[in-house]
Amino acid sequence: MMDQKKHLAAKRIKSPMELGTIGHNAAKKAAESKETGIPLPLDFENKNGKLLSEYFAPLLPWEICAIQAQTSNGKTMFKDWWIDRTVEHFEKQKLDKIIIDVHLEETLEQVAFSKFSKMSGTKTAEFARGD
Repeated sequence: MMDQKKHLAAKRIKSPMELGTIGHNAAKKAAESKETGIPLPLDFENKNGKLLSEYFAPLLPWEICAIQAQTSNGKTMFKDWWIDRTVEHFEKQKLDKIIIDVHLEETLEQVAFSKFSKMSGTKTAEFARGD
């Protein structure tokens, strides 16, 4: 068992040449897919005058971005805002893409009420109460 673990660990160690090849291949793949990247348009300047969006490379189709924060700190609000910006980006770039929005904390009814609210300007609670 110990020999097997050593063998698996050794496979994870890369030479400088292997690391260079891995990096080159990843950069090439990113270049070939950059038109499909999803930007994070946070156009706020930090104290050095750099836009926050400069720190976040466009999210490529095979990448995952996790949004992590305490309860009631705006994760869903931020996700919804980013989805709206992504839809605008897709329309502007004439990209025929879909967005899969995964909800872990809300019921399907709550998700529907939220979408109805956004589209109509009516408060979500009014749909939930049947008003």
